[in-house]
Amino acid sequence: MKIGLTYDLKDDYRGLGLSEDQIAEFDSPETIQAIEGALQRIGFETCRIGNIFSLVRALASGDTWDMVFNICEGLYGIGREAQVPGLLNAYRIPCTFSDPCILSLTLHKALAKRAVRDMGIPTPEFSWWRPCRIVRRCAWNFPCSSNRIQRAPARVLRSAP
Repeated sequence: MKIGLTYDLKDDYRGLGLSEDQIAEFDSPETIQAIEGALQRIGFETCRIGNIFSLVRALASGDTWDMVFNICEGLYGIGREAQVPGLLNAYRIPCTFSDPCILSLTLHKALAKRAVRDMGIPTPEFSWWRPCRIVRRCAWNFPCSSNRIQRAPARVLRSAP
């Protein structure tokens, strides 16, 4: 079985001028080597594809795989983690982990909390403020956590912002 590997290498994006903060969640060559080695040890043939831009070029040139092991984070937008699985869906190539819908939902923290709550799973209260300056006028119970809609990690707040 031929397994393609999609990933976002820090070095690829450094070369495009992105800051260390922008590439913090991306991978090192050692991570990719470890994943590839583990797959090969259990008998899979592997093919390194790289990021979404490399994937687009490979698909356009007719490359295909039986499955893709995807750990791409993506760069922009609420669907950034869903871009590779969505593209692979169009080519009917299965990939590991969640589907594009789940990846988009879970990246949007407020919508994910609503979905979990609506399924009857207990979750702490939350609020979603836009624009952020409204936050300063709200009643807070401290300590609490703050999280941007599309980013991790959350931050613990001990006093008003």
